[in-house]
Amino acid sequence: MAQSSTPLSCFVRALCLHGCIFCLLICSVVGAQESTEKNTSSTEKSAPAGDRPEPIPLSEIATETETTRTLLRSLERSLREKAVVTDVQQQLPLLQAKFEKHNVRTRSTLEGSDDLESLHELAAKWHTIATEVNARKARLSKRVTLFGGQLKESSKLNKRWKLALEEARKSAEPAAILKTIDNNLDDIKNTRTAIKERRAAILLLQSELAQLDSKIDIALESIDDRRGELVGQLFVRGEAPLWSLGDRSDSVETAVTEFNSAYEEDRQRLGSFWLGQQSKIILHLICLALLAVLLRVAKRRVRAAGEEYHRESLEVLDHPYSTAILLSLVPVNWVYPSVPTAIVEPMLGAVALLPTVIVARDYLGKTLRPLLYALAIFYLVDLFIALLEPLPYFSRLLFVLKMAALVGFVSWLVWQPEKQRQLAAAAAEGVAEHSMIARCAIVACLTAALLEASGYSSLGRLIGQGVLYSAYAAMLLYAVARVLYGLFVFALQRQPLNFFSSVRRHSALFERRIGSLLKWGGVGVWIWITLNVFELRQLVWNAVSAVFGARLSRGELSISLGDIGAFALTVWAAFFLAGALRFVLNEEVFPRIRMGRGVPYAITTLTSYGILLLGFFFAVAAAGVDFNRFTILAGAFGVGIGFGLQNIVNNFVSGLILLFERPIQVGDTLQMADVAGEVRRIGIRASVVRTFQGAEVIVPNGDLISQQVVNWTLVDRNRRIDIKVGVAYGSDLKQVIQILLGSLEGHSDVLSYPEPQAFFTAFGDSSLDFELRFWTNRFERWLPIRSDVSIAINDALAAAEITIPFPQRDVHLQTLPVDPTS
Repeated sequence: MAQSSTPLSCFVRALCLHGCIFCLLICSVVGAQESTEKNTSSTEKSAPAGDRPEPIPLSEIATETETTRTLLRSLERSLREKAVVTDVQQQLPLLQAKFEKHNVRTRSTLEGSDDLESLHELAAKWHTIATEVNARKARLSKRVTLFGGQLKESSKLNKRWKLALEEARKSAEPAAILKTIDNNLDDIKNTRTAIKERRAAILLLQSELAQLDSKIDIALESIDDRRGELVGQLFVRGEAPLWSLGDRSDSVETAVTEFNSAYEEDRQRLGSFWLGQQSKIILHLICLALLAVLLRVAKRRVRAAGEEYHRESLEVLDHPYSTAILLSLVPVNWVYPSVPTAIVEPMLGAVALLPTVIVARDYLGKTLRPLLYALAIFYLVDLFIALLEPLPYFSRLLFVLKMAALVGFVSWLVWQPEKQRQLAAAAAEGVAEHSMIARCAIVACLTAALLEASGYSSLGRLIGQGVLYSAYAAMLLYAVARVLYGLFVFALQRQPLNFFSSVRRHSALFERRIGSLLKWGGVGVWIWITLNVFELRQLVWNAVSAVFGARLSRGELSISLGDIGAFALTVWAAFFLAGALRFVLNEEVFPRIRMGRGVPYAITTLTSYGILLLGFFFAVAAAGVDFNRFTILAGAFGVGIGFGLQNIVNNFVSGLILLFERPIQVGDTLQMADVAGEVRRIGIRASVVRTFQGAEVIVPNGDLISQQVVNWTLVDRNRRIDIKVGVAYGSDLKQVIQILLGSLEGHSDVLSYPEPQAFFTAFGDSSLDFELRFWTNRFERWLPIRSDVSIAINDALAAAEITIPFPQRDVHLQTLPVDPTS
């Protein structure tokens, strides 16, 4: 008789098992490290021997000569490729001239300008030049690396031929062989000399580019230092208060002179920009015209055809010229990296002002339209104030008045009772901003006006203009996002996007996703612009970089928040890519290809597993984990997984077997133990079966492989239905069979092949027993079909006056005689 396990014995066995696992882990780690050290040491010992060149056998002189000449010809062809070097030689004087020009302007700006915007423009131009220099340095570095490899290869070849020459002289080979070897050595020497000369020329160009890059870094550092000085001077009073009479001595003549000088300088800069970018500007204007024409034609066709389109699309098409202007202004910074921002940006803002108002007013509604119009008016006022910069007093006075007007308008917009009700209704629809933002804007504008009036002009302008520029950016980004969303919705309803079935079936999903992308992308760009106008972008960037770059070290383990973020982002990207690929395969690819049932699901699942696995490895690499240590740890953890997670591994492998062998597929109806239902999903660890009662049952994949499972729909969806019927004794048996078969006539779900059959099966206790067997290919409706046929049988038997008897039992009572003596 087996003894039951006591708690003490269970604890001892568990302790022994965990001890074994721990020992195996230690042994595997130590063994892996020892093998790694042995491999490393053996490699280090064998490396010098492997680098030692072997002489060319004298019997292979002719063959190796042809191989050497082929190699030398390929090296000479690479030397003739002078496009990279020629481009750098031609562009280097231009880059140096551009550097000198911007360097002169930088010195003059740093000496006499207190404008942070000018410093931003200068830094942007220096970054553009630095990008050009770095691009050419990278191209030259590739050539230097190539020539270094060629020199190394030719050096080995030269040593082999020298050894072959020594062997030939020792063996007293004929003079022809010695001459062939000498010729090969001369050719190798000439080729190596040419490679060295070309590499020296490239190294000289690299040195000049490096010096230029160093000068650019110095210029950028000086700009950063000047920006830091100006930011530090924000809290220093730089002007006299407005109420001081001495500050009203603006000279009109001096102002006119300064205005003419600034105008002449801006005109020259615009002229040079036009000459340098003339072809791009003309092409840009042509694209703008073509885009306007296309939108105009689309509007006419839609209106003429009377097609039903999304409201967003129709409103965009109603303003084709405004839409075209806004779209053409989006890529300006990418198309023209050297654009003079301080001059062109206000001009482009004035050009985009009217289209922005026209497009945005249709989406804002009557409630927020006054805010839109007010921002447009304030932008025009800003342009006028910029013209009065040579008159400091009037410029400052207009700035204070502008801030006061802004405070009054926002207060009227927020605290007027009728406006409050309208804003509350708009806020419920997600249109209006929270009133807290309006209060913050009022406080900021009041602060800016007081600072400007008190003489702290730099800080006051920074706060006041920051609030307005942030509002301008929000207005423009909102209009551009609406335009892009409307055009995308319109494109979903037209070819070629409408050709895809996934787009037709899931257009609402695509609209929501692109709407969310544009919304959060616009918010991100707005935050970036707002930080820039408040001179906080670099500060925030440095703080974020410091937080994500701070490393936590413990022994040999070093990790940072940036590594964790990179790991999480890569894993998320892998899941997103796997889901997107699954969606494309299921919606576009598999419906167009005839494949066996269950094969598409297996392909999509295995593909998703593969992408997730690759994503995990990429995430580990992005986190900075050493793959050698990761391999050692993976081998150690594999032992623990084999013991502690054997059920999970069993279920995972069983899931792979289900996907490859396909004994059970998604959509099959199965029955096992007390579970019966339809397979909805075959996952990594378990499968989901939905029972006929509506419950979701999680079945481990291992049970589907190891246990007996009845699959009703593995080959096809045919099912045989059996109906047992009992009639009263004395009934006509042949007539009953005819009635049973006749009840199937006219039923569309009953198959004619296999042929229905009716049998007399037994003489029952109270009835003559029959059985009707027939097939249907509507497996999911087998119960309603059985009910319909049963009703038809009952009606047919009743019409033929054939009785279906109740169960009967005959009970015979017998009276026994009574014994009088008892």
